Amino acid sequence: MIGKANGFTDYAKTTDIKIIRGIETIRVDLTKAASNEVMVTARDVIYVAPGRNKSFDRFASKLIPLASLLTALALVYNVSVSK
Repeated sequence: MIGKANGFTDYAKTTDIKIIRGIETIRVDLTKAASNEVMVTARDVIYVAPGRNKSFDRFASKLIPLASLLTALALVYNVSVSK
């Protein structure tokens, strides 16, 4: 089913997949061979948790423009002081 949904993203935590079946939650670790024995039914919800790297990448994407601005300001300052 995950393959039909275009597979995992780079951030998928494949060791912590939850199959929610009504009030029952089945935890699956795809890095273990025994996890292949779980059958998915028509009304199951499959939840793949994001890994820790996703939050860091979101933070870094906000930090990069600020770092670029500070670098540009430092460059302008160094050029103006050296004259």
